[in-house]
Amino acid sequence: DEYVEKYKEAYVPEGKDLEDYLKEYYNITYDEFVDEQKKGVEDDLTLELICQAIADQEGITIDEADYSSYVEYFLQNSNYEDEAALYRTYGKDEESGKEYFRKMFLCNQALDFVVNNAVINTK
Repeated sequence: DEYVEKYKEAYVPEGKDLEDYLKEYYNITYDEFVDEQKKGVEDDLTLELICQAIADQEGITIDEADYSSYVEYFLQNSNYEDEAALYRTYGKDEESGKEYFRKMFLCNQALDFVVNNAVINTK
């Protein structure tokens, strides 16, 4: 429900009904939209758990200098006015958005580790 409300605030023009908007622009029903969003959240949580397990197993932690560079790069290549605005986009408030963004950063580090340490056997 929170995601649906955030989506509506961000994308649906004021005064327009979400169901009409979805039908007009995406040719899907509200129920189809909700099902797609649930699937996306489930996929995100699965990836987050996998990344956290890799990070824990390999001792990967967030280096604050690297994280700051990551945020700065993101800000320079987007339209966010500041770090707080960036975080509010990724959560219900600045704090939860920052927590989510840090998890994304750690996930990227874990996936980089996997890619850099993969052993490829060809036969």
